[in-house]
Amino acid sequence: MNILFHGPSGSGKDTQVDLLVKKYDFEKIGTGEMFRKMYEKGDRDAIEAHSYYSKGHFVPNDLTYKMFEKYLENFDPKKDWAFVSV
Repeated sequence: MNILFHGPSGSGKDTQVDLLVKKYDFEKIGTGEMFRKMYEKGDRDAIEAHSYYSKGHFVPNDLTYKMFEKYLENFDPKKDWAFVSV
């Protein structure tokens, strides 16, 4: 099972995902971690995303979802995950 949590800061996304991780052994994926890991690898989209978040701006949703698709290529398809997005 794969779940996407999307909402404003303070809405409880991380709290809910942490419960899934603890109770059902979900893999937690967060946008911040995803951006950093892909940026460190020199991913072109992550470099573009960095130009937004390094200035305190939100990364456009279309770019975030594009990166998310690439990021998931490294995950075990049999593993349940929960993605936390702002």
